[in-house]
Amino acid sequence: MIDTIKLLLAQGYKILNYELFKNYYSGYLKGFFEAPYTNYIGRKCLISWSLPIKDGKYRLRLIIIKNRYTGYPYLYIEFSIPKLLFGNNIQEVCEKDFEIIVDKLLAELKEMGVSTTKEVIEQAIVKKVHYSKNFVLPMPLSCEDVFGMVRESSFPRCKLLPSEKSYGNVIFNSKSLRVLFYNKFEEVKQFPNHLLRFGIGENRLLRVEIQYNKEYKIKSILQRFGYSKNDNTFKEMFDLAKFKKVFDYTLRTLHKNMPDMISKSNINEEVISLYKTDSQKAKVLAVLGFQQNKNPVEAKEEARKVFSENFLKTHNYILVEDENIQFALLKFLQEIENYVPLFRT
Repeated sequence: MIDTIKLLLAQGYKILNYELFKNYYSGYLKGFFEAPYTNYIGRKCLISWSLPIKDGKYRLRLIIIKNRYTGYPYLYIEFSIPKLLFGNNIQEVCEKDFEIIVDKLLAELKEMGVSTTKEVIEQAIVKKVHYSKNFVLPMPLSCEDVFGMVRESSFPRCKLLPSEKSYGNVIFNSKSLRVLFYNKFEEVKQFPNHLLRFGIGENRLLRVEIQYNKEYKIKSILQRFGYSKNDNTFKEMFDLAKFKKVFDYTLRTLHKNMPDMISKSNINEEVISLYKTDSQKAKVLAVLGFQQNKNPVEAKEEARKVFSENFLKTHNYILVEDENIQFALLKFLQEIENYVPLFRT
């Protein structure tokens, strides 16, 4: 479901504790609420954020923005929904948690010194939303197997970022969208023992996040799926059907853009069944031959010494160790369709 979300409250809230925020001088922030037009020429813009509270407890991130275009100052609330509920984002939420989430959010805001109502929170505009899902990979698949496959794909108008060697991942990135695949196991080890009873191997807990980081991208994706662009309130966005459509579109796009994948254990049979002419078969086998005993990066470097760059782009094939990896993304979609929040006790 949803992990991180950023909400906009344009009105309907009140700051009870101005000391919660960074101020330029005493009364500076308060003046924008109680006398917003006083000496306005000298204070054209305000961006103020909540100060960190070092008590070990997860806190919301609050930002107040006031400029010449806003009447009442805008309040942005950004937080991880699972962390708000559980203190971690391994445990997953479901649709029926919404009322609990709103109540918990209201309680946290009140404790921090911000007063608002349930209705205001429910109708808050979503400025950013990160959909996420944890997948426990079946043996013998590992996160690295999935990373190697997905790196060979592409996503429209996104750039594949270099992988961080110390934190294996795959990231497709643009200004408004990020699609991430990474290993979540390190965070599991920090949990209470009852969460470790699931017996997950060190390289088998895969995290997939689809991050919409701009409001216009959220509206665009809503319209793509047949919704109104104004269905971007917190209540409307916290919806299982939307979550499923986001994952279905994203994973199917990556699967569609994947090069042909050939199982190493069944290479000759698959090449014969997939390609019609002897010429096609010969080209496939020639490219795959470089991948027999090398990793994909080394294999590509060796192939470039023999074939032209255009030839390799046209004849792009992947040799995979396990035939199950060929349809891994589509199998993830089966899990999404039958969504059950993981690690709920």
